[in-house]
Amino acid sequence: MARGGTAGSRLRPSITLSLLASLIVLMCLTGPESHRWIPGCPFHELTGLYCPGCGSMRALDALVAGRPGDALRSNALLMPSLALVLTGLAVEIVHPGRAPFRVGSRPSLIAGKAFLIAVVVFTVLRNLPLEPCRWLIPA
Repeated sequence: MARGGTAGSRLRPSITLSLLASLIVLMCLTGPESHRWIPGCPFHELTGLYCPGCGSMRALDALVAGRPGDALRSNALLMPSLALVLTGLAVEIVHPGRAPFRVGSRPSLIAGKAFLIAVVVFTVLRNLPLEPCRWLIPA
């Protein structure tokens, strides 16, 4: 196999970035008031608890509108997660096939476990009825 992987594996980051750009353009053109067709979180509707994704759509809307503070208040986990994903895509585009976190490698397994622990801790904290944790509830 040639260095950098197959043509399909080299296209994946570009396709992902194109989809993200399309989502951003769609959000800019429509505005948050037109996203009412998106159903609410079924987990929250069934349990009354907030899942790790609750507030993500509002956070993306705020981020696209240039309000990172509102995005952070809507879903504090989305901001660092998005930064990690975009960094990974950038590394893959600049150095195709040489990403530091290849699927199945030891660093990717450790990073995956750390991210899973962060998601669980975030979910537990945002559902605790304690005052310091209330800022994690979606705005």
